[in-house]
Amino acid sequence: MPPSPGEVPSAAKKSPSELAGKYEMIKDTAGNDKRGLCMAVYPCGFFLCVVCGIADKESMDKCCCPCMIAPFCPIGGGKYMKCSADLCAPFMIVPQEDGTIDGIMQGIYQKKSAGG
Repeated sequence: MPPSPGEVPSAAKKSPSELAGKYEMIKDTAGNDKRGLCMAVYPCGFFLCVVCGIADKESMDKCCCPCMIAPFCPIGGGKYMKCSADLCAPFMIVPQEDGTIDGIMQGIYQKKSAGG
């Protein structure tokens, strides 16, 4: 049975621990190639904590933002929504079937490999 409108397909639904890691933006909201923005996703129970920023050319270690950690809560259907509108992280995080995440109102982010 296909997912209802607005619901993430079951193959793309991820737990907070499965989403944990460092991500780099690969496409903007218009679908154009885009690099340089990053976010680190940390599980916190059923919630996510996200630190966003500008990726350092050598490593993701300097991926940070002055607005601290943005909390995200699960809203059903495999989606997570930002709890505070004043923080610069994406409005929502929606896992995709190809392993990327759609950072709503920002673009598509791809998880960085453990070695890179």
